[in-house]
Amino acid sequence: MALCRAITAFVGRKHGLRCSKLIVVRFICPASAVGSATVVETYFRSERPRYLGIWTLMVTLGVPVAPFIFGFLAQRVSYRWIYVVLAITNAVQFLLYLFLGPETLYLRGRTNTPASESRTLRNRLLPRLDDKPLTLTSFIKPLKLGLYAVVTIPAVSYSMIFLWQILINVEMPAIFIMSFHLNAQEIGLQYLAVILGALIGEFGGRFVTDHFIRGREQSAPERRLLLSHVGYALTICGMTVFLVQTMHAGHKWNITPLVGVTISAVGNQLVTTLLIPYAVDCFREQAGDVGVYITFYKGKEWRAKLRHE
Repeated sequence: MALCRAITAFVGRKHGLRCSKLIVVRFICPASAVGSATVVETYFRSERPRYLGIWTLMVTLGVPVAPFIFGFLAQRVSYRWIYVVLAITNAVQFLLYLFLGPETLYLRGRTNTPASESRTLRNRLLPRLDDKPLTLTSFIKPLKLGLYAVVTIPAVSYSMIFLWQILINVEMPAIFIMSFHLNAQEIGLQYLAVILGALIGEFGGRFVTDHFIRGREQSAPERRLLLSHVGYALTICGMTVFLVQTMHAGHKWNITPLVGVTISAVGNQLVTTLLIPYAVDCFREQAGDVGVYITFYKGKEWRAKLRHE
């Protein structure tokens, strides 16, 4: 990804942008899919919902934090510097994780790791703990989770709520530039509403959820799903406030549409932090496959929505 950022920064124009998009889309998918498996294999079951929620929060915040930080850079220097900074950041991340990032794969029932004990140069540099061969079935296996309602229903529900959040992230700059004539830096500041809503939804929702299931640990995963309906309602309410208030604002900016954005972001994060941990908890040993399936379904729904529009 660092390479594609550099290509976009220095080549520019449509060919550089197209190349960057193609490379990023292909290389960012594994990172977004294996997060659930990393959390499951790193933390105990009692800690898992909290850290899965933090992981989903980081995934959610990736989109609004970017314009919030780089809006001033595009306004005062050049949009190319966004890609320069990202290229440097990705390169530093790669080097740090290459030398400091430990392998988190946990093989249940294994007492030894033959691949890691090999003295070959390849296994010293890139040790592989799981000695099972990689086959075509390994890529298709996550799709089999679609046969289970405990994974498919949360994936569908989360994907639909995610679409509304993407609608805000994509349409807000287009609408605000045309209606309020805001510049790049001012548009970036509007995303503070999304960031604030996501933080409230995660930490406020976590507090309410823990209080709601206290003393009922046997049915905790299913009881968490009851609170997701609050997230659906908040998302619908927030979207309605955003669209109606934007329509009534005319050509003078006011904060009321952003109130709707914050409410919608709270609902989106509440649904996310409840549904994804539930689906992962139902298939703990296939947590990586659950992440792949949800990411695949989310991307499929998003592409279908964009084609329809």
